[in-house]
Amino acid sequence: MKKVLILSGAGISAESGNRTFRDADGLREEYDVMETDIENFLVS
Repeated sequence: MKKVLILSGAGISAESGNRTFRDADGLREEYDVMETDIENFLVS
């Protein structure tokens, strides 16, 4: 069985029509950045 690794980012999302995190109406407008930082993620 072969393994596949897919690396994706905002460019792929934007081209697909999905909202990105940094767009003017992006996902960051819906979430508090301090609640989505890496430190909070790692301790959860």
